[in-house]
Amino acid sequence: MSLNRLMTFTLTLCFIIFSQCIAIMALIIYLLTGLNAPWIVDKILAITLLKIKIFKHKISAPLDKKTRIILANHRSFTDFFLDSYLIGDSSQLSRYSVALALPGAGLYGWLSGRVLFFKRGSTGHRSLAMKIAEHFDFRATPMIFYPEGHRNTLPKSLDLKPGGIKMCFERGWPIQLSITSGKEEVLNEKTFSLSLNKKCYSILTESITPQDFTRPEDFYAGVLKKWKETWELVYTSDRTDFIPYIPKPIKAKFDFSYRWLFSWGVLLTIALGYYILSKYNFYKILS
Repeated sequence: MSLNRLMTFTLTLCFIIFSQCIAIMALIIYLLTGLNAPWIVDKILAITLLKIKIFKHKISAPLDKKTRIILANHRSFTDFFLDSYLIGDSSQLSRYSVALALPGAGLYGWLSGRVLFFKRGSTGHRSLAMKIAEHFDFRATPMIFYPEGHRNTLPKSLDLKPGGIKMCFERGWPIQLSITSGKEEVLNEKTFSLSLNKKCYSILTESITPQDFTRPEDFYAGVLKKWKETWELVYTSDRTDFIPYIPKPIKAKFDFSYRWLFSWGVLLTIALGYYILSKYNFYKILS
C-alpha cells in the first residue's frame, strides 16, 4: 500500500470512528435530556467536517407537507447523513446490516426513532407497511427509502424494487424523489476513500400522488419514469442550472418517548442499586 493510499485509508477510518462518537454523544444528550438533534449531527458531518458544497437544481421543488416517502439514490455511506440533511426533519428505513457497520449511528437512530430497521428478504411489504404506519404515529416526518435495493455506483440508474412503491400505492402515501450526484466521491466505504470540499448536485421532485393512478402497476411505471428522468437531469444538466443550497436550520426538539423514559429508569435503577450497596457495605461483605 502506497503512502498516499495509507493516509487516505487512515483518514477515512478516523472519520467513520469519529462520526460514531458524535452519534453516541448525541444519543447520550437525548437520553439524559430528551433533546433530539439528528439534523444538527448531519450538518456537523456533512458541512462542518467534510465541507460538502451542495447545489440544488433551479427546478427543484420544496418538500411537500403531504409527502410521506422520499425515494433517494443509494451511492455510499454519505447517503445516511447527506440525504437526511437535504430533506430536513425526516427518518430513514434501513437494513439491520447498516446498524452493524455503523453501530453508534444505528443505536442513536433506533433509540431516538430516527431509523426504522427491517430485515430484507423476510419482511413482506404489507408487514413493513404496518411497521412504517406505526412509526409515523410516533414520528410524523417523511421517511427516506433507497428503492434500488442496494448501493449503485454505476453511471446510470437501476430499476426500482416494486415492493416499497406498491406499498405506497396501497397506503396512499405521496412520494417525492431526491436524486443527488457526487455522494460516493465524498465518502466511499467500498474503496475506503474520503475527500473534502466535494460538490454534490441535487434535485427534489414534485410530489407523486397514488390517487392519480388507477393500478399499482401504473403507479410503479410513473414513479420509475420520473426517477430515470430526474436521474438524467441531475447527472447531465449544465452545472449553471444549479444554485447553492441554503437550508432552513432545524433546532433540537424535545421528543417525549418510552425510550427516553426507559433510559431514565435504567439510570435511576443503577443509582439506587449503588446507593443500597454503599449504605449496607455489601462490598465489604462480598470481600
